[in-house]
Amino acid sequence: TGVFTLPSSLAPYGMLAIVALVIVTLGAISVGLLFAMMARRIPRAGGPYAYPHEVFGDLTGFTAAWSYWLTTAVGNAGIVVSWVFYVNAMFGWDSDNQARNFVIALVGLWVPVGINMIGLDHVRRFQVVTVIVNSGVDATGCHSPGSSSAPGFASSV
Repeated sequence: TGVFTLPSSLAPYGMLAIVALVIVTLGAISVGLLFAMMARRIPRAGGPYAYPHEVFGDLTGFTAAWSYWLTTAVGNAGIVVSWVFYVNAMFGWDSDNQARNFVIALVGLWVPVGINMIGLDHVRRFQVVTVIVNSGVDATGCHSPGSSSAPGFASSV
């Protein structure tokens, strides 16, 4: 969601937004390269648990895995908020209907879980579709609640 919501959040800061996007991009690439390097060095299942556990022991492995799980849970909450906003914006619905928002949130949480359980090939296809849909919503200017400016630009008011 950050890729789709960050530009509108940073738009009021002008050209500093470009600097922030470059920094965020470098950070994301660094994390990806770090996980790739660790997977080559410690080729076993477990990811964020396996790597620190192998080097530092049980407590560090547990702490890393717990921290990763916690940030994932909090991140999912942010993803669901953005998902509800995008769906409401895509269909032109107001966000006042809490029951509909709740259903949209549940769909946004559980459909990816179900697809993930089916298999990785389906996950890949689902990600392609969601990127295309999100890009289409971005092209319509639907970025953040109350935003009346063009995508990626702050209003001059």
